[in-house]
Amino acid sequence: MRWRLVLLFFISASSLFGQYTSSDFLRSALNDPEVATLAEQLNYLGTKPYRLSPLQRVEVRSQVRQMNPDFTEVGLRMTASNPWEISYTNKYFLNLQGSLALEQQLALREALTTRYKLVIYYRYLAEVRDLAARHQQLIRDQIQVLERLAGSTYFDADEFVKLKIALVDRAIEFEETEYDLDNLVQEIRLRDSQRITQTLDWENESLLDIREIPGMIDSLSERQQQSAQLEYRRQQVSLAMNYYKLEKANVNAGFIQAEYDNRRVIQERNPYNLTMGITLPLVNPNKEDMARRRLQGIEAEHNLKETERMLQTTVPASLQKVNEAIERYTGMEKTWQEVMRAGLPEQLSTMKDGDPLVLLRFRMSEVKLKLLQAKQRRNILLAWIDYLALSDLLEQRPLVNYLSSSLAPIEE
Repeated sequence: MRWRLVLLFFISASSLFGQYTSSDFLRSALNDPEVATLAEQLNYLGTKPYRLSPLQRVEVRSQVRQMNPDFTEVGLRMTASNPWEISYTNKYFLNLQGSLALEQQLALREALTTRYKLVIYYRYLAEVRDLAARHQQLIRDQIQVLERLAGSTYFDADEFVKLKIALVDRAIEFEETEYDLDNLVQEIRLRDSQRITQTLDWENESLLDIREIPGMIDSLSERQQQSAQLEYRRQQVSLAMNYYKLEKANVNAGFIQAEYDNRRVIQERNPYNLTMGITLPLVNPNKEDMARRRLQGIEAEHNLKETERMLQTTVPASLQKVNEAIERYTGMEKTWQEVMRAGLPEQLSTMKDGDPLVLLRFRMSEVKLKLLQAKQRRNILLAWIDYLALSDLLEQRPLVNYLSSSLAPIEE
């Protein structure tokens, strides 16, 4: 008997500690395919495979005049790399590394934003499902009361029919919510299918209290950094400019050639020659590519200005949206708390000679209010995540769970 209890304990413990949490799901953003691809590209560029050799080309040339082996000429030609091409190649790929690092940061932000919103919608739909079940039960309770009151003055046939129809409508809403929740769970599993092997139980996890968000905004304002999106646009401008300069410098600098002429040996002359050639920068064969890169630079400069303009308006607007939504939520919560403090439910339950359905109708109004609060809470949390993303806080390392009151770390 004892060994069975021990076995049951270990099974329960393994199930508990092996639970896949919402923080685990958020951490999976680090393995998002786009983030992983950019990381691999950065690792490859870290080995500097782009560095050019001082010699662009080495050739061995031979010529046999009049098909006579005694008249053989042999030459070794070395074509030097253009020093400006070497310099701009290094600058271009250093710019590219910086651009890819910022692109990886933005990709991580996007992956985190998507996962945060999936978690928020999961919590919302799970709450709506439970409230819909509660709503159905209250309707059933009212129907049962009316059935007991059949033949009395309190019985209302029209109300009875309306409740029957409402019960059907609520049952449909419940099934639709279940369907939406199942589809959402499938989407969540697709994001981290290798690790999600259990039923999700995120609705029982602690969630950030909406009233704590204003204080978090004040404390997090000190951690704000320069906009990664804006810096990425600047890198794109620099990248296009260095690409233009690289195309401009992509010209053969010249060559040096050492020759051995066998005929001069026969003539008792020095058989060695040295030939040099320097390319005169009178024409550039890359005019077409240069024009194309310049057009890309103009587009990058326009995108930079547009991003600067956009961030000047969207970040304050996002913060205002969060604060206004919280103000509406707390206002409604305060009104309802005043009603409850006044003891209205107790008054309704102790009323004599009153309508027996009054308290049930009050409970239904309470469920409707909770549904509205759930929707407001969802919208506030979505706006909260959007604000964190625009403020470059969401992807700051080490990663933390911004849906938890303690900002619990999610990165090992």
